[in-house]
Amino acid sequence: FITGASGLLGRVLVKEFVNHEFDILAHYFSQIPGELEIDRCKWIRGDFSGLAEIRDFISRWGGEISGCNCLVNNYGPITYKSVRDLTAEDFLSDFHGNVITAFEITRFLLDKNRGEPGLEAVANIGFEFTGEIKLYRNILPYAAAKNSLLLLTRSLEREYPGIRFRM
Repeated sequence: FITGASGLLGRVLVKEFVNHEFDILAHYFSQIPGELEIDRCKWIRGDFSGLAEIRDFISRWGGEISGCNCLVNNYGPITYKSVRDLTAEDFLSDFHGNVITAFEITRFLLDKNRGEPGLEAVANIGFEFTGEIKLYRNILPYAAAKNSLLLLTRSLEREYPGIRFRM
């Protein structure tokens, strides 16, 4: 299952996994990329803009995604603003889109498959400098969220040693 599969990176991921003969469940928000309406890929629409929307998505598609053994969290907004123009809402939006969405979907799959073979691997997509302390002039909320996602990934990796968690 790939979240954010209709975005730039998501499209590449879908193509790569399909080329390696994986069956893909692909999340999109508003439009399926026409070039990716292909065999081995089923598209499901979801709005991850709020916690209620994520939980509605899980309620609607939970039966479908619970059969997935791999999860690629590739969703999340990127706020491009100078530090002086940032608002608290920018941080909340990027944290929600990058950390809360990944947490809720991962947690659902972990709970759903408790005691059964199921989830084997989770990849949370970061960016080149995740985990490094740097000055971020234009992507500070995004960088903060992705670094929080790294901490979540490492914590889940320790808690669930039988599942491969990567960032």
